[in-house]
Amino acid sequence: MNNKTRILLGIGLIIFSIGIGYLLFQVFFATDSIFLPSDSDTTDSQSNTTTFPVGTDRETTTGTQVPPTTGLLPSTGINSQVNNNTNQVPTEPIISTIFTGSAQNTTITNSGQVQFYNANDGKFYRIDTNGNIAALSEEVFFSADTVTWDNTGNTAIIEYPDGSNIVYDFETKQPVTLPKHWEDFSFSPEGQQIIAKSLPLSPENRWLITTDSSGNNVRLIEPLGENANKVIVDWSANSQVAAFSRTGQALGIDREQILLVGLNGENFKALTVEGRDFRPKWTPDGKRVLYSVYSERSGFRPELWIVNASGDAIGEGRTFLNINTWADKCDFGTDGSRYVYCAVPESLQEGAGFVPETAANVPDIIYQIDTITGSRTSITSLQDGSFTINNLHVDEENNKIFVTDATTNSIIEINI
Repeated sequence: MNNKTRILLGIGLIIFSIGIGYLLFQVFFATDSIFLPSDSDTTDSQSNTTTFPVGTDRETTTGTQVPPTTGLLPSTGINSQVNNNTNQVPTEPIISTIFTGSAQNTTITNSGQVQFYNANDGKFYRIDTNGNIAALSEEVFFSADTVTWDNTGNTAIIEYPDGSNIVYDFETKQPVTLPKHWEDFSFSPEGQQIIAKSLPLSPENRWLITTDSSGNNVRLIEPLGENANKVIVDWSANSQVAAFSRTGQALGIDREQILLVGLNGENFKALTVEGRDFRPKWTPDGKRVLYSVYSERSGFRPELWIVNASGDAIGEGRTFLNINTWADKCDFGTDGSRYVYCAVPESLQEGAGFVPETAANVPDIIYQIDTITGSRTSITSLQDGSFTINNLHVDEENNKIFVTDATTNSIIEINI
């Protein structure tokens, strides 16, 4: 090997050693962006892990918001979505049990008093705003099954397991007997009239009817025929709509057309809902209706929606509220129709819409939901106590929520 060859080999070894050293430095010591993301990349990555996909959300020309259809459904009772603006509990609520017994058919009157039927002794009671409990009447109503209250709480329709029905006035202490083939009652907003289903044996004689609170002056509203089980009696606060009917046009497996039934044969526009098991609740002004439905899209879990349901605006402004619960676990505040309070199960199994009993022992969290913006604030947490709610009533004027625990049938007061 001559000197020239030795020189070339030496230079090659030096270049090779430098290359190896540079690669080792890049692997173990360098902070190039190939290995570590920049600050902006880190932020995006973190936000993407908690954001429910919104790429398929879209809005129709009527303002209808359609929920995501990506198939990425959460297993909890609350869908995680950025525009919900979920807030933490601002202050720790004061929770106390105000009645221990077997409270059923609870309501709250316009004056903020809680009224209920105590199945243990068959009497009705009232709890005033100071927490004092008093019997509404010394009359005993053994085995009362379903109770429908008017807005004042002075009158109730009491249904019994054998089909017997009475209207009872707690001021005059006078009962009025109604026919046994009447069922599914609702009071008019002023409490002077009642709407019900009249269901004799012959389908051709089955009607939706109205009557006064004494059972007189019966008026036929709409024939029911074989569709009585598809009609939901629910008198709106503005007295325009008396019932909902699931007898609209067939729209597919996971869509349904709901008809609005007026008192004078009105031809109202229909509502289109994205799911099954339509359960409505009117806003206090009677202009919108909150409802829950379930579908394959939600893993057959109930979802809350709200839509205009009055006059020419019927069907407009349909909004998905991104909450998994049933509408009958909700109540609107007494000061208006914007905020609704809902008991939301902490988790729901797939198919809970088919079998609501699967949530019978699941603890609920109470949320305040802004039906205009979709934002929500948790009022309680699981740390405040574990209870499953079978009804909920709100008294915003006194900043209180009253719930009945499904397990103990006790009435719980929550100061908010």
